[in-house]
Amino acid sequence: MSQANVDMVRRLYEAHGGQHFEDWAGVFEGWRVVADELIDAGDEVVGVQHVSGTGRRSGASLDARYAILFTIHANKIVRAREYATRAAALEAVELAE
Repeated sequence: MSQANVDMVRRLYEAHGGQHFEDWAGVFEGWRVVADELIDAGDEVVGVQHVSGTGRRSGASLDARYAILFTIHANKIVRAREYATRAAALEAVELAE
């Protein structure tokens, strides 16, 4: 089941950079969300991601890396919690390095 969860999150990233990421796409030129790493944590998956783009109005560039902890229940992603670092997300699922 864990690999199925990782595959589900991978498909989320492949589908337009993910569902909740689409809201940001209209604000940025060249908007990109890339999963650098997907880590199996049983009923949860840690997605370490890189987001980038340039603000349409401000011209400010965004280049950030952070992690999202996806919780899966009944074959659906039911929660996504953001963490500033990979280490913080891993600690949340007790996989600290």
